[in-house]
Amino acid sequence: MIRFVKIRSRTAGALALWGALSGCAGESPENELRVLTTTRATHEFARYSPDGTKIAYVATRGNEAAAWVANADGTKPARVSPVSAYVANISWSPDGTLLAYDTDLLAPPDIYVVPAAGGDARRLTVDRGLEQTPTWSADGKQLLYIGNRKGNNDLYLVAVDGGAPVPLTSHPGDEWGRFSPNGVYVGFTRTVSDSSTVWAMRPGEEPRRLTSEGRENFSAFSPDGSLIAYTSSRTGRSDIWVIPTAGGAATQLTNDVRADFAPAFSPDGQWIAYISERGGQTDVWIVSVNGGESVRATDDEAKETEVTWTRDGSAVTFAHNNNVSRIFSVPAAGGTPTQLLRGNKEDWDPQISPDGKTVAFTSDRSGNLDLWTVPTAGGDATRLTDASTDEFNAKWSPNGSTIAYVTRRPSGSSLAVIAAGGGESRQLLDWPNNQTQPTWSPDGKAIAFLSDRESAGSDLWVVPVAGGAPRRITRNANPITPRWSADGQMFSYMSLAGEGGEGSIFVVSTAGGTPTRIPFDGYANAPAWSPNGHALAFAGHDPAGFDIYVQHVRGQLPVKLAGDRAWEFSPRWSPDGTQIAFISQKNGNSDIAVVPAAGGEARFVTTTPADESGFQWTPDGKAFVLTSAESTSELVSINVARLLKRKPSPQ
Repeated sequence: MIRFVKIRSRTAGALALWGALSGCAGESPENELRVLTTTRATHEFARYSPDGTKIAYVATRGNEAAAWVANADGTKPARVSPVSAYVANISWSPDGTLLAYDTDLLAPPDIYVVPAAGGDARRLTVDRGLEQTPTWSADGKQLLYIGNRKGNNDLYLVAVDGGAPVPLTSHPGDEWGRFSPNGVYVGFTRTVSDSSTVWAMRPGEEPRRLTSEGRENFSAFSPDGSLIAYTSSRTGRSDIWVIPTAGGAATQLTNDVRADFAPAFSPDGQWIAYISERGGQTDVWIVSVNGGESVRATDDEAKETEVTWTRDGSAVTFAHNNNVSRIFSVPAAGGTPTQLLRGNKEDWDPQISPDGKTVAFTSDRSGNLDLWTVPTAGGDATRLTDASTDEFNAKWSPNGSTIAYVTRRPSGSSLAVIAAGGGESRQLLDWPNNQTQPTWSPDGKAIAFLSDRESAGSDLWVVPVAGGAPRRITRNANPITPRWSADGQMFSYMSLAGEGGEGSIFVVSTAGGTPTRIPFDGYANAPAWSPNGHALAFAGHDPAGFDIYVQHVRGQLPVKLAGDRAWEFSPRWSPDGTQIAFISQKNGNSDIAVVPAAGGEARFVTTTPADESGFQWTPDGKAFVLTSAESTSELVSINVARLLKRKPSPQ
């Protein structure tokens, strides 16, 4: 077992919210936000108690999640459920004494109930399938949930006091739904192939189809159960519609070029709050149930999700997601990270030039995904591509003169190259399907890539950079992360399926032929060649989690290098081959650690509250360039009572 040595830490920045954060949800001035959760975690599934005095939610940090209950203003939070890797879909009992939820505490997700004041959790379902999304009957005696014990998703009822679940639907398609608040109806989406429609039923009766366009998804009941709000993409985008639960004509409430989704009825049934991407942001909007212009409730760069109403209808509560990824450089021996780019843009996938002087990266700072470059020492970013389509996955040629990348087109994704200093790009292929994950040969004369051109999944191909016919290497292998060996004679890759099963690592000659499987008994991924080509490092899964292994080409079995009962991923050899860096989740988030390639004590290079990923050694082995992503998801309320009394603003 390897002991980790802490090198240094960095204090995370605080969540910045627009507006003053003061007052309670029912008293705060218009357009002011009140943060209900302040711990550093992802907070979601906010649900108010029936009497409106409490709020339940899920808090997740790293691999630990649990259900919490606090006062409606966010004060006095208390954990009420056992800790597990997954907790979701909290639902209050009608009398407010119990919470139902799904969790993977003992197996794949099952349905549990726990006292809202805290106490012993009870498991209500025991099955190898997934059982999720419980909602209560009006009398509080039963729970409706979605289970896939038959291989597809059906609706089931289970008694809160225990007993065998009873199937409510039995259909080859997949169904997702919930009880109406009055317990009279069950509403659900039924999906068959690519068609999804909205249905309603009284338990014990045959279900009735309410929509027929084939692109609708059930979302919510009105408080009295008479209406169903749903999303429809019949126009080619997602809009909000309502339809009587008893059947009848549907009414379209929103009509915008951007997606509208996740509708939630106000307690009096007169308004629907929803999430919209209009304006290039993800904000909360509100529309009358009778239609008309929508009112914008939030206007900021954070992403709002999962909107719900306070019980008095004066405010809406939602998850306020602040996701920022930045590119940093950090000494390999540990030290203070240096941010390479100014501002708080979404920048990721840094790729260092062979001379170590320039970093190519992907960013959406121009409105769509483009390739940019920045000096490794920091400075101004230069835009390398400027097409209207998305361009990403940059890879430097060995001599640093050219960058290969993926460009997305209406017919799929293809490969292109561009001079490192900019200029006209050149398409390598004119195929109408998907080509991804380019990787240069060591001599710079060819590029390997993945394509689904002649297989149901994908296969590994090679194309000459100077032009010529592509050559297929594998047959129905479904590989990912292909890598050339240092001498250009072999490929390594992980197979998603096909030869040897999912999660196996193979090596194959660059001339083609029969692949050879690495003899690891378990799920493995992210193979990386040593600089001398004598070994492969990879992440392998055993009962304790993912650990770092090394397979020597002339060895018999892989050797575990790093294993500290933490999840460890993405091994990267140092340029001299003496060390292996990897991602460790020992601290509950993703940090960079380094271990000697011959084995020994591992040490952390980063110990930040953010998640580090996409890292690369600099060519001299003295530093890393990496993406550092911080994600905060607070539960936030905003007063909307006065907002809805004024004339709605144009959309």
